[in-house]
Amino acid sequence: HEATKNPLSSSTVIFQNCNLLGSAQKYKMCSAQRHGQDKEGEIRPPLNKTHKLKWQDWAKKYLKTDFSKVLWTDEMRVTLDGPDGWARGWISNQHRAPLRLRCQQVGGGILVWAGIIKDELVGPFRLKNRLKINSQTYCQFLENT
Repeated sequence: HEATKNPLSSSTVIFQNCNLLGSAQKYKMCSAQRHGQDKEGEIRPPLNKTHKLKWQDWAKKYLKTDFSKVLWTDEMRVTLDGPDGWARGWISNQHRAPLRLRCQQVGGGILVWAGIIKDELVGPFRLKNRLKINSQTYCQFLENT
């Protein structure tokens, strides 16, 4: 019943709300058989021999490159109204997992850019509000930075 009231809660939270003391692992195994399931992402299949050989060939070719002259960059949008990060938890067998809210193209927040070249940090820089990043604006931003 608690998993229905609070879907995607962790096992610990559900057992505490039910005033169950003791090992959460023991209750988790018993509850999974009768009431619900703990969802987890699927595991990617391991690399086969061909994949490993191609990976090694790529490494031999490109690891000779002088990466001290490469600018490594990343950007991130920071908002106050985004999701809280919960991606998995308990649900009852009779119920579906609730939808996770995602804020896309809503605006607000700030866009931050930073880079690393050799041993130096470049930035971080706050990008202008409402700036749409495409190849032209990105190149212009790099030239001005």
